[in-house]
Amino acid sequence: MLRIASAEEIGSLLLELPALFRLEEQRSADFPERAREWLGSLEQALSANRLYQAGLVAALRSGITGAEQGQLPPELRFRGPPTRRKAVTAMASRALQGAAEIASTIMAENGARYGDAERVANQIVATARSRDVLPAREPAESNSRYLGSVRDAVASAPDLESAMTHLEGLVGPQDALVWLDRAL
Repeated sequence: MLRIASAEEIGSLLLELPALFRLEEQRSADFPERAREWLGSLEQALSANRLYQAGLVAALRSGITGAEQGQLPPELRFRGPPTRRKAVTAMASRALQGAAEIASTIMAENGARYGDAERVANQIVATARSRDVLPAREPAESNSRYLGSVRDAVASAPDLESAMTHLEGLVGPQDALVWLDRAL
């Protein structure tokens, strides 16, 4: 299960792509290396979450190295003579496109679950407020301690217990606190 913090990290990486593709459009010599760095960052984010797609991203990244060593897929065609720089740039662009599809698919697969979690958390908080179930926050109390007390109060309310269980089932106990915090 992809945690919300990891999904936001992957989303941030996707937001870096327009700048990378601008480098390609400007024919920047830095484009292939920056693409390789970005792919490495995405690979790390996926590996940290034990997602098998990290291997797919690593394979895409290796295509850039292969192009640097003169290994090109036969379907790759160029205008004019193929130079090393053209080949490396083409493979970097191709790798970024493939990795963007992988990351976008992961985000889409989890998007519906996050939408449900947000809706359920908002309903829990609205109902808890209307029934005066939410505990008062002590001035010196940490946010995590307060969220724990909110979770306990909500879970002990008979009419909210199943909603809290549903929220934790959707995103896990830690991310449930994140969604409650955002709803508050």
